[in-house]
Amino acid sequence: MIKDALRLQFDMGLSLAEYGWSLATSRTIDHHSKQGNGARPVMLIPGFYAPENSLGHLARFLNRNGFDAHGWGLGTNIGPTADGFKVYIEDVAESLLPKVRELTNKHGCGVSLIGHSLGGVCARELALHLHPYIDRVITLGAPIFPLESLDDHNSIIRWLGERQMKRGMEEVFVDIGTEHWPPYSPELPYIAIVSPIDAAVSEEYALIPQITVNSSDAPAIRENVRIVASHSGMGVNPNMLIAVADRLCADVNNWKTFDHSCLKPLGLLASSPR
Repeated sequence: MIKDALRLQFDMGLSLAEYGWSLATSRTIDHHSKQGNGARPVMLIPGFYAPENSLGHLARFLNRNGFDAHGWGLGTNIGPTADGFKVYIEDVAESLLPKVRELTNKHGCGVSLIGHSLGGVCARELALHLHPYIDRVITLGAPIFPLESLDDHNSIIRWLGERQMKRGMEEVFVDIGTEHWPPYSPELPYIAIVSPIDAAVSEEYALIPQITVNSSDAPAIRENVRIVASHSGMGVNPNMLIAVADRLCADVNNWKTFDHSCLKPLGLLASSPR
């Protein structure tokens, strides 16, 4: 338990360095970033107990580079209550539907959902409810929650269970039971961006199974992108910014997997697929 706490503290400290790194190199990052065409709507979903502005840096980066990025408009993501995850997702989907529909009608294309950690879990599930209005889903360090994964290897679950986060979160999370999408349904791209040094969500629980990736095809694309970043800093890390913009611009009908060499001119540390 102490080891987990120290890892999480280090992770949060590293995120501050990543934020400073991103600010110092913002012009270079923008120069090498893929550019939107002004008509690519994006909705950002924060992680567990994270305020909406926790993804503010990512939103500003995307808006500077030709995307139309928005927060989800629901404030801090407090996660599911005692009513359970299914009810939570249904309520959130109902709340987001007017905004998602508005953005789709405005731009003439679906909205890309980007979620960090629990926000990524939400993005996966919300897309199933909002499918006609969604273009793709990108998750940042988002775990799955099958019951068998809630063991001594999933540090975030142990930490949440120990802290209880003011309520019985362990019981709530055990009730989730969410999985990665299968290879053929829904017919939307799903990109899981993960980090091998993530101190909160073990990479093995965030990676889409390789058999699913290999079996998938357009438009139901499944892809893993491995980037070195802290869990807390996934919304500010320069590697992540470049990768997110690149995957937002990827053509569903002519899909090419993420090329890590695009980070080399920046001198950024990245992790290629295993």
